[in-house]
Amino acid sequence: MKSTLLSIMVLALAFVLALTFAAGNVSAMGGKKVDITGKVLQGKIVADNGKEYAVADNAKGQELMSGHMCHQVEVKGMVTTKDGKDTITISSFKHLAEGKC
Repeated sequence: MKSTLLSIMVLALAFVLALTFAAGNVSAMGGKKVDITGKVLQGKIVADNGKEYAVADNAKGQELMSGHMCHQVEVKGMVTTKDGKDTITISSFKHLAEGKC
């Protein structure tokens, strides 16, 4: 009986892990991994396609905001949507070009 229960638990865990890996770029919190190229403005990034993303207040977001205002950048991170607004939590970024505000 104990070995059957253990086997079921192991299979259930394997199933959950498989679903997690199959989801790929979707986090447990509903976020999605993205790469965005755009311009850094006050508290946000405006992507080349015009879509705006608020920048989450983490270390990389602060670094981007403090040193790259009005610059063209490429950012990688997780986007979450709340109340119709997209917020990106930046994991890395690359400066592409200087810019004007």
